[in-house]
Amino acid sequence: MRPAEAAKFACLCINAVTANELLGASGDLGGEFSLGSPTEKVDLDLWAEAVGKQRIREINDSNVWIWAFRHSDRLAVTDAENRELEERMFRFWKGLLLNRPPLVHSAWILTGSQRDGVSDVATFSSVGHIFIKEAPFPITRAMLRSASETAQHLELAFASGDLRGRVERGLTAFFGAMGNQFLDESILALERSLEGILHPNDKVQFVKRAARIFNFDEEATSSLEGVLAEAYDIRSGFTHAQPVEVVFPGLSPEQAVQRAQQLQTLLYFAASRAYRAVLKEPALVRQFAAEGIGEYWGKVATEKRLPPFVVQIAEHEWLLEHDDTRYLRGPMSAQRQ
Repeated sequence: MRPAEAAKFACLCINAVTANELLGASGDLGGEFSLGSPTEKVDLDLWAEAVGKQRIREINDSNVWIWAFRHSDRLAVTDAENRELEERMFRFWKGLLLNRPPLVHSAWILTGSQRDGVSDVATFSSVGHIFIKEAPFPITRAMLRSASETAQHLELAFASGDLRGRVERGLTAFFGAMGNQFLDESILALERSLEGILHPNDKVQFVKRAARIFNFDEEATSSLEGVLAEAYDIRSGFTHAQPVEVVFPGLSPEQAVQRAQQLQTLLYFAASRAYRAVLKEPALVRQFAAEGIGEYWGKVATEKRLPPFVVQIAEHEWLLEHDDTRYLRGPMSAQRQ
């Protein structure tokens, strides 16, 4: 969607597998974000020498174009307006990471100005590579709208100054996990992310508190508390640099890697859905940012208080079969380049 008047813009260009419904689609996504058709591509030929032809090809091959605009009287100047638009688009990207990101081949953020339907690009930013934690699937319009909603919640949390303390460190750990290809480091970051909400001192507190806010589906054959305890135990092993066959005794190296991938996926769903629930409620952001909430969590764990939110996790989502795990990046290996 193009603005009716001259404006500055930021554009997130993603090359990923998309659902058929997005072919040639455009429209409002909420939160001042809009989906543009790939036919609206900007002319980047003038940047080929400075940026590199390969990077220009990456951008031109993008099949998802997310736009944000703002009126400006300084179209020819690259200034704080461009940076604000770029930051807004990075928040959209973070919102997408919290809403089950697809397998992304490349992603770029452009800013510039637009007048009479012509887009002049002023800045380029490459979005860091992400490593998905589940089998890949196509981007849908619903996913993009959810990403927009989460981006709005992130903006409010940052603007309020309440996103601090453990909850801020936990959210940072989550995004760090999405950029990490190694299972052990990813699992450690996702565990740390959950601890930013749960504030546990040990495994017992972690398991009891997490068991109150996460629910397995009725058909699940796994014990929720048992799986949470297992996730905490492997966290401890990886912290002490134990190899995979030590962390998962009794399993072959291949079986151990598959189990680690399953638990990584479980922790991803738990952390992403928990943070979306927290970000929706400013009071929860303030609450979990504060220290000294052990008494609160004690009452939640002993069912003297209702949990602050409840997240559903279906067993089929995380109990990946071998054929599913072949898509996941970075299998654990002693050889790290």
